[in-house]
Amino acid sequence: VRGVLGETLFGWDQVRGVNFPDRKSWARLELVDDDYVPLLAIRANAKEHAAQALEGLRELGARYTATATGRK
Repeated sequence: VRGVLGETLFGWDQVRGVNFPDRKSWARLELVDDDYVPLLAIRANAKEHAAQALEGLRELGARYTATATGRK
């Protein structure tokens, strides 16, 4: 995740999901420790692009989480 102050890498084992909280301008990465990270590149006003970006992240998460746990 790239932000204003730099970039942070998260393993899929740290990620619980991605979503758009009510009335927020951008998506966020939900972490397993009940923390979150704003995804400033996925903005609510981009509507279709934002929906596609979230779906893509969810697909990647499902694929790599399944691979890490031995499921396919």
